[in-house]
Amino acid sequence: SEWNPRKSGAANGIMGFFMGMSGLVGSVMCSSVINPFNKEPEPVNTTSGEEMLFLDDYVVNHTKNIWLAWAGTVAIMFLPGIFILRPPTPEEVCTQDDILSGDSFESVELLPRSKQLDQIT
Repeated sequence: SEWNPRKSGAANGIMGFFMGMSGLVGSVMCSSVINPFNKEPEPVNTTSGEEMLFLDDYVVNHTKNIWLAWAGTVAIMFLPGIFILRPPTPEEVCTQDDILSGDSFESVELLPRSKQLDQIT
């Protein structure tokens, strides 16, 4: 099994696309859940000066739920990664280096290739 996709540029592009879309969609979703009635923050005097804070109970109570949902989502994505990800074996590193062309800037010689080993011995 390969530990890296053959088309890493395409994989990075797809991941970048979804990361960008998550910010676009996520901010709208969070705003619609936390503050669906578009309440304005109110000026509050604090020790460091006047700040704008949301004092509406609905907004304050729903903010906690969003943080809990976010923490759960991160945990759901993180926990499988602990079991799925692993360092590549030396054979996989050599195989990946063979997949990339020898003149590619991505090609990194971490271990000698088997052809080179035959020449040395």
